[in-house]
Amino acid sequence: DGKDPPLLPAAKAEYARRQAALKADPNTDPVSKCWMQGVPRLLYAPYPVLIAQERDRINFVHEVNHTFRIISLKRPLPADPDPDWLGYSAGRWEGKTLVIDTLGFNDKTWLDYSGLPHSDKLRVQERYTLKSPNLIEGTVTLTDPETFSAPWTTAFTLARKPGYELKESVCIRDHAM
Repeated sequence: DGKDPPLLPAAKAEYARRQAALKADPNTDPVSKCWMQGVPRLLYAPYPVLIAQERDRINFVHEVNHTFRIISLKRPLPADPDPDWLGYSAGRWEGKTLVIDTLGFNDKTWLDYSGLPHSDKLRVQERYTLKSPNLIEGTVTLTDPETFSAPWTTAFTLARKPGYELKESVCIRDHAM
């Protein structure tokens, strides 16, 4: 809706610090170190994603740095997950909408390219609805009691590109050539 996220004071200060650091040196972005983009940032990366549905899972294969997510439609979320880059996801169908709940993130990723922070208490809910054969509309709701004063939601659209095949996209910053 164009409004700023409802950041708590400490998170607002961290966000301002990151934005200043990013302006001074773009390499302060964790992605510049070849780290994973995390969720939901992967959805906003300027690279395609392949979504493949199986009976018991949905597979997201992102072109960016060959990142993939496997969303179980049977496994529940763990009660006490070890923090991970992409968290732990469980999916379900609500009518024609795929709903993915994810928790168990580490705090090393940014939520977006501007440095929006989160804590390891972040919970993400993604909702994907096929609006036409070539268009998915979605929302992402972020809940993080250490970062936000209230949950907040952002929207996205995914468009099918018939005939497109994923390409190699490997981060090489720290790799010897």
